[in-house]
Amino acid sequence: MEGSRSIIGASDELSDIFCEPCEKIQQQKTADGFCVDCSEYLCGPCFSYHKRCKSFENHVLQDKSKMPWDRKNVKTKDICIEKCHVHMDKVTEYFCASCDKAGCHVCMTIDHRKCNISHIPDIVKGLKTTEEFRSFERRLDNLHDNLQHLQDTVDKNFKATYDMNETALSDLEKQSDKIKVFFNQLYEKVEMDIVNKKNEDKRSFEVCSKDIIVLQKDLHDLKFRRDTLKKNGQNCELFIFIKNARLALKKVSNDVMLLSKNGKVSKVKYKPSEDVENMRKHIKELGSLVVGGSETKDQNET
Repeated sequence: MEGSRSIIGASDELSDIFCEPCEKIQQQKTADGFCVDCSEYLCGPCFSYHKRCKSFENHVLQDKSKMPWDRKNVKTKDICIEKCHVHMDKVTEYFCASCDKAGCHVCMTIDHRKCNISHIPDIVKGLKTTEEFRSFERRLDNLHDNLQHLQDTVDKNFKATYDMNETALSDLEKQSDKIKVFFNQLYEKVEMDIVNKKNEDKRSFEVCSKDIIVLQKDLHDLKFRRDTLKKNGQNCELFIFIKNARLALKKVSNDVMLLSKNGKVSKVKYKPSEDVENMRKHIKELGSLVVGGSETKDQNET
């Protein structure tokens, strides 16, 4: 009986623990097991898949009777699990200080025989206190903040450009009310120029905003990956992630500089023609009716 009460109590406590992979897709399923290597709670289907998948064949799995009941008691294994980009069946677990590259033991044997090689788990202790990590973290966060600031600036500048275009149209329409009949064709041409500029600005800012959204997603993914590894204490993976993400950050940085130029406001203002204003003041009539005289034909008239 005592054993039964213990199992019932465990079930009640476990009812609040949910499958973490399912939660990532907005589904809540009660956890039926735990992966020690991934440090994740798994529902029945995810637990079964974990057992079958070749990528997880060496992972330590615990069923519902052995899984930890309190997330605070879960310790993440700080080991290298990322596959080598060159030798896909090997794990990236070595670092060449001479070439500043990470790779598997095959990479090191083939390409780095005379280099200074270290086993990543041996060199990542205290990684989060190193200047390299702090610099990487500052750069990632600052780039993310700068991109958000750029998005806010682009939105503000687009509104300012839109308002200026609207004001230009309004000023044009006020003038057109005075000279509409006589200068209808000129009015339509200027109106078309402004509308085209307005549409051009709109398209330009829309493209800029879409590019920013793509970069925001890329940075969000990098931040999420960094935060996850940092939170779980996976310094090995964090170290590799830092090394692999440098090119991505450089590309994003270059794209942000380019977008900063493209997202600037090009001032737009309608300037009435002084000649037209003077004409309107001084011209009293379009022509006059001539009475009398002889009618002559133009030589070119047929």
